[in-house]
Amino acid sequence: MVIKNEKAGLIIIPLRSIPEAIGIYGKTQIDLVPGCNEIPETVWELVKLSFPIINAKVKDKKLIEVATKKKKKEKIVTVDEIEKDEKGKEKIVAKKTTKKYDGIESTEFEALPIEKQEELIQDTWSIRTLNNWRKRDIKDTVRLVIDEKLKEIRDRKKESEYNKNKR
Repeated sequence: MVIKNEKAGLIIIPLRSIPEAIGIYGKTQIDLVPGCNEIPETVWELVKLSFPIINAKVKDKKLIEVATKKKKKEKIVTVDEIEKDEKGKEKIVAKKTTKKYDGIESTEFEALPIEKQEELIQDTWSIRTLNNWRKRDIKDTVRLVIDEKLKEIRDRKKESEYNKNKR
């Protein structure tokens, strides 16, 4: 699942209280850097159940669930069809059954259109996420965009270290 952190800073989510998540994720915390981050869907669902503040951030669009395996859930809803009679009174004339959808409709990173993949890559500063995407079954052009982004991150890191040492 791809989660986009719209905040300017790092969001750290401790996983010590969710042992199952540690077993799946392999780390004791999730670091959501600004931009796109990939997290296993089961871990993300456990985090949302365990931390109401994360749900609030999703609701407030500070964290956006960009690409996920989760599909929209279809449910049947009955809606009353109402008409007014000649006196202006409303009355139910029929019951309509329609389909309504809950959840998120999106897909895994490698199934997204190439333009969307490239857009997500440009918004990603997590080396772990970029390396995970690079290993997937993606087009060579997308792999090149990932390589360029990784080089940009490494160059910025070197420049930052150089400026620290210069002081």
